[in-house]
Amino acid sequence: MESLEPDPGYELDYAVATTFTLDLTATLVPALALSSLGSGSMVKDPVALLKALKDTSTKVDIFCQAGEVGVPHEARELIAFFEDMVHEVRRPQRAEAGAKGLFHPKVWVLRYAGEDGVLTYRTLVLTRNLTHDSSWDLVVRLDSEAVTSDVNEANEPLAALLDGLPGRSIRTLDASRVHALAEEIRHVIWQGIPDAKFAPQFHYLDGSSDAMSRVFEGGDNDRWAGHLVVSPFVQDDGLPGLGDVPVAVVARPGELDRLRSATVATLDDHRLRAVQPMYRLDDVSGYLGSDESDDSGDSAVVGTEQMPLGRLHAKMYISEHWSRLTEDRVIIGSANATGPAFSRNVEFLVEMRGHRKKFGIERFLDDLGELAIPYETGGGAEPDREEDVQRRLDDAVRAVAEARFRVKVQAIGAGPEEGYDLLIVTDEPVGIAAGYTATVSVLGFDSRTMPLTNGERFDGRCRGVSLTQITPLLVVTATDGERTSTSVVIAELDNAPDGRLDAIVAEQLDTPDKFLKFALLMLNFGDRALAGEVLRGGREDSGSRQSSGLLPGSLLDTVLQALATNPEALAELDAVVQAMGKRRKNDANPANEQSTFDWDAFNGFWAEVSAAQKILGEK
Repeated sequence: MESLEPDPGYELDYAVATTFTLDLTATLVPALALSSLGSGSMVKDPVALLKALKDTSTKVDIFCQAGEVGVPHEARELIAFFEDMVHEVRRPQRAEAGAKGLFHPKVWVLRYAGEDGVLTYRTLVLTRNLTHDSSWDLVVRLDSEAVTSDVNEANEPLAALLDGLPGRSIRTLDASRVHALAEEIRHVIWQGIPDAKFAPQFHYLDGSSDAMSRVFEGGDNDRWAGHLVVSPFVQDDGLPGLGDVPVAVVARPGELDRLRSATVATLDDHRLRAVQPMYRLDDVSGYLGSDESDDSGDSAVVGTEQMPLGRLHAKMYISEHWSRLTEDRVIIGSANATGPAFSRNVEFLVEMRGHRKKFGIERFLDDLGELAIPYETGGGAEPDREEDVQRRLDDAVRAVAEARFRVKVQAIGAGPEEGYDLLIVTDEPVGIAAGYTATVSVLGFDSRTMPLTNGERFDGRCRGVSLTQITPLLVVTATDGERTSTSVVIAELDNAPDGRLDAIVAEQLDTPDKFLKFALLMLNFGDRALAGEVLRGGREDSGSRQSSGLLPGSLLDTVLQALATNPEALAELDAVVQAMGKRRKNDANPANEQSTFDWDAFNGFWAEVSAAQKILGEK
C-alpha cells in the first residue's frame, strides 16, 4: 500500500476507490498509508489506527459490490469510521440480458495537496480487491505530470467510471466531490510508464454491451500474431482471438480443465514458438525474495523478507504484433477471461504498449520462471456442483443486500446512560430468491437475528444499546438450509446522537499513555518523523514515560504551537476530551484512576486552552 502514500510535502486531499469484495478491517491499511502517519506505522497500535481514521474518514469514498462486504471479527469498535466512507452498489443489468452482472473494478483515484497549494493526482489500476487476501496480483501506478486547461480525451473512460459511481450507490452520498474529481481527471497528463512508448489507454466496461472486440481488436493498423491470457478464471467465451491467432493461457488448474475440449484442441494447435499453450500457477509454488520493494507494496516481493506466494488472482492480456517493428500490448485490470466480465460486469483496465523485449509474452513467462508449470488437459470436465451452489447462494445475499436498509435511533430515556433502541426498516420490499431464507442482525448483536420475508418491507427493532454500540452496520445472512452466506450492509443512519464517534474514540483511550499519544499525533499534523517517535515511545517525555505531573513537556509545547497554527486539530481534540470527561463521570471505577496522572489538573489546563482558543477565534 506504499503506492497510496503521499509524496513528501503533500497530504491526501480526496480519494475514490472501487473494489468488488471489501474487508472492513483491511481498509485500515490504506487508512494508515493515506494518513499523516504513513504505512510504516504500527498497524496494530490502536492509537495509530484511531489517528489514521480521524485523518482519512472524511476524505475517502469507497464503492463496492453490495453483498460482498465481509463480516469483521476484530477491530469492530473502529469500523464506525467507515460508515460514511463505504458505499455499496447494485449489480448492473443490461436491458436485453436476464442475468445481472457484478460491480468488479479495482481502481484508486487520488488527489494530493502540497504545502504550497499545488494539487497532484495518482491513479492505481489493480487486479486485487480491498481484502487481506494474499493472492498474486498486479498494480499499475500512474502519477500526474501536469494539469492543463485542455481536455485529455484519453482520460474520458476513467472520468466516466467516476461520474457513474454515485448513481450506482444504494445509499445517498455527496456526489459533488466525486463529479468534481472526475472533471479534474479529464485535464490530467500522466507521467510516462517506464519502457512504454505511448501514453496509457483506459478501458471502462460499464456492463451495458459486449466489450470483447472493442478492447482486444485494437486500432486499424493492429494485426495480432498471438495472445497470452493470464487470469484465475477462464471461460471459452472469454479468450480473445480464439481460433484466429495462437492463444496461450495461464490460469488456475481447475479452470483449465473446465474449458471445452474443442477450445483446448484449438489452443494445442496454436503454439507460440517455445511457449506452451496452457499453464497453471501453483497455489503455493514457492517463495520470492528481492533486494528492492515491489511498486505495488503488497505483492509477494517485500524487501528482503521471503513471503509465500498465494493463488493466482492477476488479470493480464498480452498481445504480440505480427511485426516486430510495431509495439506489443499489455492490458491489466479487473476483468477475468470470462464471458460475463466482457458482457455484463462493470470492469476497468489500463493498456500499455512497448517493445517486445519489455512487453512481450516470452518476457513475462521468463519472469514467472518455475511458478508457471506447463499443464496438460483434455478439457471437458464437468462444472463443480458445489461451486455453482455457492455462487447462487452468494447471489441471493447480494439481492438481499440491495434492499435499502435504514436504522433509526430512538432514545429510551432522557439521558444517554439509559440507552437506545435501533429501529431497522427497509424503504422497499426485500428480494429473496426462491429456495432461500434470510435474516438480518445488528453488527455486534449476532444472537439477535430477525427473519426477512420475500417481497415485504422489513420492520424490526434491536433494543437496549449504548451510545458507542449505535451503528448502521447490519449483517444479512442467506441460507439454503445447508450452507450460509453473509455480508455486512451499511444502512442509512437517522437520528444518531451528537458526539457518538468522539465517544468511541474516548472509549479506546482508556489509559493516560494512549490519550497523550493520541493528543500528540492529533496536534502534530503531518509530522511523520515525530509520529514515528511517538508511536515507538522514543521521546523522553512521551506518555509511556510520564506517569505524574500536569502534562508531558512535548504535549504542552505542541498545544501552545497548535493554538497559533492548527486550531482545527485543537477543536477535534477538544471534542474527544469532552467525551472522555463524560465517560469518566459515568464510570465508577475508571481504569486510569490507578495512574498517578492528575486528570483534574489536566482538565484545568485544558479549560485554559479552550478559553485562549476562543479569544484567538474572536480576533
